[in-house]
Amino acid sequence: MVALGGFGGLARAGTLDLQPIALTTNGPVRGRFQDDVAVFKGVRYGADTGPRRFMPPLVPMPWREVADAFGIRSGLAATRRR
Repeated sequence: MVALGGFGGLARAGTLDLQPIALTTNGPVRGRFQDDVAVFKGVRYGADTGPRRFMPPLVPMPWREVADAFGIRSGLAATRRR
């Protein structure tokens, strides 16, 4: 489960690049402001499923670098063709 730090964990990165950063339980993510609303898309909420495809997700490995959450990432397990 990914939990955002609420508004206390949300900060504007600067007046020119206006990219909010939220602290989650697994690591920080960077989104975008759209109409004065902080939007985060494609936030990792579980580990790669691999052979556990139809099982509940496992907790992802924590990260320290700010991860971009600008949109749904291509190459996700559910969209890959083998």
